[in-house]
Amino acid sequence: MLAQKPFALHFPADETSLFQAVQLNAKDIVVTPTSIQHNVPAWSLFGIFFIILPLSGVILQERDQGVFTRLLLVPGQQFGLLFGRLFAYLSLNIVQFSLMLLIGFFILPLLGTDVLQLNGKGLSFFVVALCSGLTACGFGLLLGVVAKSQQQATLTAAVAIVISAALGGIMVPVYMMPSVMQSLSVVSPLGWGLEAFQILLLRGGTLHDILPQLFAMLLCFALCVLVSWRQLRYLK
Repeated sequence: MLAQKPFALHFPADETSLFQAVQLNAKDIVVTPTSIQHNVPAWSLFGIFFIILPLSGVILQERDQGVFTRLLLVPGQQFGLLFGRLFAYLSLNIVQFSLMLLIGFFILPLLGTDVLQLNGKGLSFFVVALCSGLTACGFGLLLGVVAKSQQQATLTAAVAIVISAALGGIMVPVYMMPSVMQSLSVVSPLGWGLEAFQILLLRGGTLHDILPQLFAMLLCFALCVLVSWRQLRYLK
């Protein structure tokens, strides 16, 4: 029987360019990400997108009970139904994200990890979290409106979140993936958020540097809300 050989990873010579940060003195240095720098933003995003499950579930429950249909009969309630739930669940996302940052600051160092350092980018971090939360809530609204049953919504949301997390680098960093999966990672909303966090945290970027990622998330949110709003016409 042949003994298994350990799997070896081979990185290009310029792979460290993924982690270059520009300091205030204009000197380029190579920054190696620690586990805390990857895991806190990554799993914070994972938690943010799991808001899809309860949000879509609440809408479906109200549809089954007839509450949703009665509210739709009130003139001008379509946007109120969508954005009322959006505001509530987005607020939960921000609270959850704040708790994750506090864990990175105070709890994880007690377990032997490094302290999470935001390098003065705290406000930018919350902007990314806000856009990620909007994307997640938008998909939750869409799923709650178009799904036919609780089981369908739950299965679709769980599969979509896990696949998007895997492609987006939540479980394994994108730079360690095969080239094919790296190409596929560009379609993952979680990948957009994680890339924005990495630009801020590891490369010394600003909000201007992450505008493409923020725009992609807001565009995804807008499309989900638009489709949800149009679909509401068929639920009356």
